[in-house]
Parts: sequence; C-alpha cells; structure tokens
Amino acid sequence: MLKELQVKNFAIIDDARIKFQKGLNILTGETGAGKTLIIEAINLLIGERAGSDLIRDGQDKLLVQGYFDFKNNSMAINYLLSKNLIEEEDESDDIVIT
Repeated sequence: MLKELQVKNFAIIDDARIKFQKGLNILTGETGAGKTLIIEAINLLIGERAGSDLIRDGQDKLLVQGYFDFKNNSMAINYLLSKNLIEEEDESDDIVIT
C-alpha cells in the first residue's frame, strides 16, 4: 500500500507530501491545482518515464518518492525480491521507491 507520496520540483508543485490512508483516498481541488500531477507522480513510481518538461522552472531536477507498506502482501514482496529491489531483511520495513 502506498502510505505517503513526496513530490518536489514537479511542474507547478514546489514541495508536497501526501499521506494516504487504508480504503478510499480522494483528490479534490480547483482546476489547475495539481490533481493530475499527483497521478502522474504515482505513475512515475511504477515505471513511467518523465520528460524534462516536468521539472519545475528554475530547477535542475525533480524528486518523486513513494513510501510503501508491503507487510501483508507476499505477492508484492516476492516480486520485489525476484527483481533484487529489496533484500530478505528489508521485508518487514517500509519500502521507499524513488
């Protein structure tokens, strides 16, 4: 489960942290507030490529980090282990993907 998302220098977003809860999480806001950018940031975490046009004006890089809890998801843990993305001892800790 994605517990927290941190985004820095991503298009119009200077620095934002969003904490997610179990169950339904809803993004609301006015047009142009950045809701779609949050979805795009999550897509980057799962492997989508980012163009340099997503870097905030005046900055040289962006940061997208996801903090995940896989404690009760053996399928996800086995996948991460098979891809050497985590080690056996990492299984009980929160996992950070950047």
